[in-house]
Amino acid sequence: MALTKSTYRQREYTFGNGYGASVISDGYGGESGLYELAVLKDGRLTYETPITDNVLGFLTEEEVQERLDEVAALTPEIIAAHKVQQKRDKVAELRAQIAELEAEIEALS
Repeated sequence: MALTKSTYRQREYTFGNGYGASVISDGYGGESGLYELAVLKDGRLTYETPITDNVLGFLTEEEVQERLDEVAALTPEIIAAHKVQQKRDKVAELRAQIAELEAEIEALS
């Protein structure tokens, strides 16, 4: 893990897998002494990991370290499996919507 940027409010980490994290102390939870973490891919914010589909707020120092370990462990296989699961979840959601619409049509017939 490399600490690539550090200010009094933000620390940015990069890992050999192309992922990283930005940890700030004045985001969600900052008023309570907690931290916010965003996952980065090639230095840019990403929401396409199994770790989170948004930023993670209200984290303790221990939880930040746990998330950093998860980011460091990301592999192309983990990301691919996550994307497949997201698509399966979307298909299930759409099937449920179709079933609701079919029931509405049936009720109108």
